[in-house]
This record gives sequence, structure tokens and C-alpha cells, in this order.
Amino acid sequence: MNELASSAWLNRMTNFHHITPQNIEISPPTTGIKARAIYGPNLLKDHGIKLSVAISPATSLLEKRKTIENKSLSVRGLLDTGAFQTAIDESIADYLKLPAISSLQINTAAGPTESQGYSINLNFTRQNLQQKPNLNVNSVKLNFFNLKKTLAGDTNANIGVLIGRDVMSNWSITWHGPSSTVLISD
Repeated sequence: MNELASSAWLNRMTNFHHITPQNIEISPPTTGIKARAIYGPNLLKDHGIKLSVAISPATSLLEKRKTIENKSLSVRGLLDTGAFQTAIDESIADYLKLPAISSLQINTAAGPTESQGYSINLNFTRQNLQQKPNLNVNSVKLNFFNLKKTLAGDTNANIGVLIGRDVMSNWSITWHGPSSTVLISD
């Protein structure tokens, strides 16, 4: 696609959520597209699609177990097409005091590992995407996540969630390479 055609395509895409790593502007979608991310030429290719999310204990757990504290943690989520199921960093489960609902062996990019399963609500805080309530997730050690930095307010660089195909399978995701634009609708 030439630059003129690419520009024309991008100009037709209006009233979306415009997401960049540094700033976020929200406007109501009118065509079913809920999130529009524009990245620099190499940022998307080199770093992937990141969304702002909030993680909290699953609604079903809060209703059943009155002793679970209803608190949330805001982090960045990375879309991971290689992940069958969404995963959170182990320290997030500890911080939120989530009760484990399962224990299983999972395969990661680093090889097989033992994982605890949890049930969470996943809320997309800066995009108009539907919340994923009562989502079963795995926990893994994400070497690029630092809970202390997140609690200190540095959520931009900290990826605490790998958003897997279990969530993405509910979305239509379009990546327009020439303009480094990603469109997501649910």
C-alpha cells in the first residue's frame, strides 16, 4: 500500500480511542472500533501492543468469600498471541491476596513451569473494551514486572499481564503496518 493510500485509510478511521505509550485521548466510538493505537514505525514491531488494565478479585469470589478484600491494581497488559490463557505476574496475585483455584503445569517461552490458577476481573481502564469478569488466569514470574515500581505509580513500563488468546478470541484486531495503527473491537 502506498503512502497516499495508507494516509487515506487512516483518515477514514475516526472517533476511536487513540492510544500511544505517552498519552491517551478518549472519544466515543461510532463504528464498533473500541480502541485505536498509533505507534512509531518501530515501536509496535519491537515492543508489541500494550493496554492499560486493572486487575481485581473475581466478582464470583467476592460474592462467595466475604473475607477477600476488594482492591485492584493498575498495570500494563501485553497482547501475547502465543499465550493460550491470560497470565498475571505472581506478585500481583500475592498483593491482591487472591486465593488459588488450581495448580497446574504450563508451558512458557522459558519452558515448563508450575503455575497457580486464579480468578480475576480484568478491566481495560483506558480503552472502551468490555471488562472480562471472572476470568481464570495463570500466574507466572514476569521478569520485566516490578510491583514496587507499579505501586509507586510507574505503570507505563511495567507489564504485569500477558493477555492471551482466551481474551483476544473475543476481539477483532487489525494491524495496519504502514501506519503502525492497531484497531481493536469487541
